[in-house]
Parts: sequence; structure tokens; C-alpha cells
Amino acid sequence: MPVTVLIDESHRYLLQQPGVVDGILRVAREGRKAGLYLMLTTQSPLDLPAGLLGQFGNYLIHRLNTATELAQLPALAPLGQRIALQQVGEAILAGNQFVPPRELQIRQVAAMQHQTASPKFF
Repeated sequence: MPVTVLIDESHRYLLQQPGVVDGILRVAREGRKAGLYLMLTTQSPLDLPAGLLGQFGNYLIHRLNTATELAQLPALAPLGQRIALQQVGEAILAGNQFVPPRELQIRQVAAMQHQTASPKFF
């Protein structure tokens, strides 16, 4: 039976304990053949090791704000301008299973209204 391990806000946990990155990297590299899959979420791709990010074949990307962040994910370089200009609720699904990449509009669930929108200055 396939199992997917989800590590939300992975940048917070993967670098805090010695050996954790090695263990997660091993799951990412070798787990697929045993039906063990890995999904990471992060708002800080710069805080994750490049070797770990390279193990993922598919990405769901919301806006990245700097060229340095985009450089951490070289497979996404051709999408740089599109990624940099995304608005709230927009994402790009790219990778091995999504050629060409797909642009997504994420709808907010009415029952989950958050007051986290960026302030409007102009």
C-alpha cells in the first residue's frame, strides 16, 4: 500500500537535527520503489539543501520573490518571469508529469476565510 509522508513547513524541521536531512534524503531517493513517497512544503526554498530539492520531479510553485530563490530550483528557470508575477491564489504546477507546466487558480474555501492578505499600499 503506497504511503505519502507530508512534511509541512519543512524548512523549520529539516536543518535542526543532525542526520535528519540524510534520513529524509534517503526516503526521497529510495522510498519510491517501496511505495513510500515524500511531499515537502516550504515558504523558504533557500533553507533546504539543493540535493534534497533535486529529488523531486514535480513542483507546485507560488510566487518566489528573488532570483536567488529561483536559482535553488534550476528546473524552473524557464518559468521565472511567470513565477515572479503571480498574484494571491495563483500557482504553477510543473515537473515530470506536467509538460507543459499548468497555471492554476486556487479558490479559497468560503468556510476558511483568513485575514492574511497582503496590505494594499496604492
